[in-house]
Formats: sequence, C-alpha cells, structure tokens
Amino acid sequence: MKKNISSLLILSLAFGTSVHGWGGKTNEGETPPITEGVNNPNIHLHGDDERGYFKLSYLYYKPHLENLNFATLVTNGAGLNGTTGSIKTKSPHFEWSSGIRLNLGRYLPKHDNWDVGLGVTYYYSQAKNEVSVPGGAAANTSDYYIPQALPETLGDFSTNASDHWKMNFFVYDLGIAREYFLTPRILAKPYLGVRGITLYQDDNARYGSFFYLAGGTVSPTLVKTKLTSEMETWGIGVRGACDLVFDLPSHFSIFGNLGGSLLYGHYEATQKVQNGRLHPNLAVYEPKVFNHAFELQTGLEGSFGLKWEHWYPKNNNRVTLSAAFEAQRWFNINKWGWVNQSMPVPGENLVQNSIQNNGDLNIVGFTFALQWDF
Repeated sequence: MKKNISSLLILSLAFGTSVHGWGGKTNEGETPPITEGVNNPNIHLHGDDERGYFKLSYLYYKPHLENLNFATLVTNGAGLNGTTGSIKTKSPHFEWSSGIRLNLGRYLPKHDNWDVGLGVTYYYSQAKNEVSVPGGAAANTSDYYIPQALPETLGDFSTNASDHWKMNFFVYDLGIAREYFLTPRILAKPYLGVRGITLYQDDNARYGSFFYLAGGTVSPTLVKTKLTSEMETWGIGVRGACDLVFDLPSHFSIFGNLGGSLLYGHYEATQKVQNGRLHPNLAVYEPKVFNHAFELQTGLEGSFGLKWEHWYPKNNNRVTLSAAFEAQRWFNINKWGWVNQSMPVPGENLVQNSIQNNGDLNIVGFTFALQWDF
C-alpha cells in the first residue's frame, strides 16, 4: 500500500488537476491572451464578466485503516509448551463504497485567472470479517483465536470471532487559486486554503470464548463477549496544492493534482468491554479504555485523469466531464489501543495500561465529475 501511494504521488508531479474549476471564457470573436504572442484556441481565460462554477463529483473509494486487527490465529499450538506453529493476525475486509463532493466557486472580476472556491466532501465506508475454528470445540487448544485487545477479559481463547468497522468522513475546503501557463498547452494552478475534517469511526468485535479456571482447566461454557470501539477526530488548518493540465486535441486534456494538509485538532477514542470475565473466579468484568489528545494531523493526496469540455452557446457557458484516479493518506489516524497484561486491573479506566495502536488511513479510488461554468 505504501509503495503504491508513493508511486501515485510521484506520477502526480507529472500530471495535475484541481478540485476547483479552471478556465473561463472570452467574448465571441476575441483571441484569448494565453501568453504574449501565443494562441491556443482550445484554452480559454477569464474575462471581466466571469461569474462562477458548480462541480458535482461521485466518489468510488476503498479505504484501509492500518493496525485494525481484531484477533490472532494460533495454529498447531504455537508457543504452547515450546511447540512450533504459526501465528497470524486477522483484520476486517475493507469494501468499495460511495461518496460525494460538491464544489462552488467564484471567478474574481478584475483579477485575471483568480478564483475562490468552497468544497464539501462526504464519504462512508465499512469493513467486515468473520472467522472460526473448524469444529469449535472447547478442547481444541491447538488451533484457536486470541482477542487482540484485553485477551484475558474477552477470552483466553476463542473458537469464533467477527469484526465490523464503519467510517463517516467529512472534509471542508475554502481556498483561492490562480492559473499560470507554463507553455501554450500546459497550465499550472497553485492553490492555498483552509481545510477542516471530521472523522467518525465505529468498530464492533465479537467473540465466542472460553476461559481458564483455577488449576488450568477450561470452563465448559462458551461465553459471548464484545468490544465496542468509537473514535471521533476533528482538525482545522491549511491545505496547499499544485495542479497541472496538459491540453490535448478535440477538447480533451490530461490532468492531475498533488497536495498536502497540516491540521491541528483533537481525537477521542473509547473502547468498552461487554460481558467480559475477571480471573480467577470469572466474574463479569466490563472495563473501558479511553484516550484523547490535541495534536497535529497531516495528510497527502494525489490524483490524475482525463477530462473533456464543451463551450456553449457562443462561449458563454462550459460543461466539463472528467474521470480520475485518486489516493489519500492520513497519518496516525488510528488511535485505538490494545491491552496485553497478565491480569486485568479492576476499574473503569485502563488508559494507563493500554498500548496505542497507531496506524494510517489510506484511501484509493475513482472520481467521476460534472462541472458547469456559467
């Protein structure tokens, strides 16, 4: 994943686009002043009568949250009495999901090639997985699952486990951009603005577990335990981007974008155990892990694609259709922790015993957009 995103960002340097509209119009019969003494009839610049643009994008993304593991599979009794075997962590399967992005912008009169834009993005996704040991017998101690968090409270070993993760991601942008022609067919558009994000995550892990009794015997009763996790993240700061457009014949063009965000915000992560057990008498035990902090948040993004535009009537309005591949990386978004201790500590707050499980949020996918300049 990291190599794929790094390759994308390098490719984006060679191409380029913006979430904001570019281009404008000229009065019929006039020659657009692209550069002094140079004319390209496929590219239009803004005039004093420019107004604005509207852009609607459909997003088809697939996320991946690092270190979102809910169980560890132990096979052939790995680690028991010096035996050898294999250990493998299990995470949910992330799904392709839909989102939407809306952009509104205003071309600035008397300021050639400048525009101010407002953008709002919403994206929802989820991930699921369910695993079980063949047979599921309590006596099967050579193949079993260990819960990733609070293993002795959620189960000494489990014969089945499942996980369901959900995400609601909102991004808000307000910024200003200007177009520059590097050559008659290559346009650059730097962007600087304010960005805000709100990210809501929920994760529910369920286990069918057995517990050891005093003396090392196994309880004959399967206990259904659950770990409910919630996380709220918000941030506000600056976003910068650099866009490039390479004009092609017949009103087509190749475009791309490379940008980054530096935000200051807050996260709050909560994990609650339901129907857990406390050794040695296996009394019901339902502790809570709670973490929160203010911190800097960083993100990188890149895209490249193809678009087609058409002016009508008499170059007064423009319609643009585009399709692009996009990738985003938000660093250290996963703030859920896991607790691995010989005995649980009674109480409602186990933050002092938790180990934070930091992981990045990676998003890749496609964007299909319709833009109207008026």
